[in-house]
Order: sequence, then structure tokens, then C-alpha cells
Amino acid sequence: MISIQEASTNGANILKILIAERATNLALTAGWKEVGTLLVNKLQYMIRNGPRTGRVYTFRGRKHQASAPGEVPANRTGRLANSVRYEATGHHTMVFGEDAEYAGYLEDGTHNRDGSLRMAPRPHLRVAVNEMQVVTMQTLIKFIDEAYK
Repeated sequence: MISIQEASTNGANILKILIAERATNLALTAGWKEVGTLLVNKLQYMIRNGPRTGRVYTFRGRKHQASAPGEVPANRTGRLANSVRYEATGHHTMVFGEDAEYAGYLEDGTHNRDGSLRMAPRPHLRVAVNEMQVVTMQTLIKFIDEAYK
């Protein structure tokens, strides 16, 4: 996996350490899959269990507390939480998002035709990714380290 080559330049001995690209790429692909699973679990937890300070109303005979602007969307039917997905598209990239067609409206908010705010954003994808940045780096490093043990 790691090869060392000796080179001589102006009388100085130099060791070139060459890390096998394939082993690193496989480790990163596995790392992204782990990160994807962690992100899905984090966002689903945030949607299902996050704090709510929005209005309380009755939906299908049950009381529901909505999310307030700026909060992670409140879970009402489970559809948004169940639509969270990821795809590791190789060793460089992972795609993370939701299949629910209304997810973008919640994340970014909506506006009226005149440009005025209609529904304030309920950011959640960006929040989950930002909260998991350190864990993401630690996970990728862990997988690379394990590949070279």
C-alpha cells in the first residue's frame, strides 16, 4: 500500500513516500458512506425530536406544535424525516438531501410574487451538515488511518 523510493539529488538522499491511491480512494468511499449514515440519522433525529416553539393546532384530531421560523421543521407525518437520503458518489463526493418535494421550501422559505416573505425558512440540511463538520473530518481520517494499518 505504501511504497518508499530512494532518490538522490545533489548528493542528498531523499525518500519519496508514495501512498497507494487505490487504498486511499477505497477508504474515502467507505468513509463517505459512514458519514452519510451519520448525517441521515442526525437530521432525522433533529426533525423528529427538535425543540418547537411555533403555534399549537389540531391536525387529524391530535395536537401538533409547529416549528417557528429558523427552527428545524417539526415532524407531523414523518414524511420529511423518512425522505432524508445520501449517496456516496465515489471517493470525492457525497450527495445528501431529501426526496420530499416540499423540503426545499422549508429549507429556503418561500416568497410572494412581489418578493415579500411568505414563509420564513426552517433551515435543517445546512444545520445538520454544519453541526457534523468535525465528525465528518474525524470519520474520514479514521477510515484512511485504518486503511494503512
